[in-house]
Amino acid sequence: MKCGGSKGYSYYFEGGMIAAKDAGWSEDRISTGQIIFILKGDKPQLLVGDVAGMRDVESDGANLAVAQSNANTIVLLVAYPGATETYAFRIKPDGRGEVVWSSIKAAGAIDRGTMMQASCELTG
Repeated sequence: MKCGGSKGYSYYFEGGMIAAKDAGWSEDRISTGQIIFILKGDKPQLLVGDVAGMRDVESDGANLAVAQSNANTIVLLVAYPGATETYAFRIKPDGRGEVVWSSIKAAGAIDRGTMMQASCELTG
């Protein structure tokens, strides 16, 4: 499944590089981002792309696991040192779908929580 740019919201915690006046909710987007989900048997693979380029989350140091699934939805858990992400992929019968993903980062100069959505389509 291939997904395009994401849009949503992030909450920035005060501290580190975030001044009190900049803390709180803000609209967020990764307009040129890409998320690719591949399932080979029971083994998931997740590739994410942003301004830094495409990368495999496991090659980037994360643990990747299927947290839950049903006929239309699969939820992945991605755990990095200092960050946790979830990806919920929903597939419609016509091959279109979407992903809703979240990220919590609390080990750096910018601590934040993010919730985003992107449109997707099945690829051959």
